[in-house]
Amino acid sequence: MTIQAWNIVLNAVVAVLIVGYGIWLKNIVEQQLKSKDTTIEAQDAVIKIKDAEISALKSDTAPAIAKAYANVREHADRMTAEVNELTRREQELSEELQRAQGEASKLAFEKQRQPLFFQVSALTNEAKGLLRAWKLSKEVTDEPTDNVFDQLLEEANDRLVQGDKILNQLGIAEPE
Repeated sequence: MTIQAWNIVLNAVVAVLIVGYGIWLKNIVEQQLKSKDTTIEAQDAVIKIKDAEISALKSDTAPAIAKAYANVREHADRMTAEVNELTRREQELSEELQRAQGEASKLAFEKQRQPLFFQVSALTNEAKGLLRAWKLSKEVTDEPTDNVFDQLLEEANDRLVQGDKILNQLGIAEPE
């Protein structure tokens, strides 16, 4: 075989290899395109499923959210009204308690003062009685018995002083 023959054979082999490589390359590209299309279709199916789930969730949750908001709003309105009512009631009870405490302190003060008033009244009556006795004894006897008169006046004065002390405890000014 000559060089020319070898050259033709080699050219033929190279041409066959190039054509075989081209066919093989075309086959690989077609397989890759098919694989890519399959993957795209699979991803489209997954996206459609997710879209369906999202729309189902939106359709389910929108009314639920609106209902929950309405419930929360109603509850807040009820609680506000209840708080306002309880605040008003608490204020009324506080005022009533203050009035009751005022009345109770007045009653306690009056209850405390009552026995002292009785003591003052008794001391005043005793002093009046002693002064009457002094006047009567002075009218009946012309002779001065200074000792008896002084004792009667001293007793009456002591009673009046005790009565004044009790009146000062009560915070009442002395009668003039």
